[in-house]
Amino acid sequence: MGSAFCPNCGVLVGGGQTAGRSNDRSSIDRVPWIVAGLAAATALVAISILLLRPPGGAPAVRIAGDATPPDISQMSPRDRFNALFDRVMRAVEGGDTVTVLGFSPMALLAYDQLPSVDADARYHAALIHLYGGDPEGARRLADSIFSESPDHLFGIVIQGAIAELEGDQDGLDQVYARYRGAYDREVAAGRTEYLDHQIILDRYRDASQVGA
Repeated sequence: MGSAFCPNCGVLVGGGQTAGRSNDRSSIDRVPWIVAGLAAATALVAISILLLRPPGGAPAVRIAGDATPPDISQMSPRDRFNALFDRVMRAVEGGDTVTVLGFSPMALLAYDQLPSVDADARYHAALIHLYGGDPEGARRLADSIFSESPDHLFGIVIQGAIAELEGDQDGLDQVYARYRGAYDREVAAGRTEYLDHQIILDRYRDASQVGA
């Protein structure tokens, strides 16, 4: 059985046909376990993050508990961020709240250490904020994407994920309408960052059209 997540961006894309609009929406950027699980996991689990700098190398990241971090000590800053992002997304897919809460700060630290950031990196960081229970952090990153490209599809998808997480149906309808209006124009612009995320972009377009 294939993953329920986009292999390049980590967003839920569902599996198979959906029965209606509500099911389509629940398969896109849905994190229903965060609201209840975040508070419980925070209360029950104390996670210690130790940043140890090996001689002459990049910081090695360790986490208390059973989760094993990827070996990032010899990676470039971008590869380090990508590896930690992937670890968070695999934990999200497995419903492993403890690992999400443990690795999200490390992934965001790796993001902060990037020498430069593009829309792709901002999009991934926004997803980490969302899955880690910080919609405001995701919203700030969406705004930073829009500051450079006012109708960038990544920013709109982030807005939709926030609306779903907050249960804002009217807001989600507005996001879907904005996405439909921007999709053809944005895809025609040939942005390179869209190529690795075509699965979620097409599925989000399909979801936005259901019941429109």
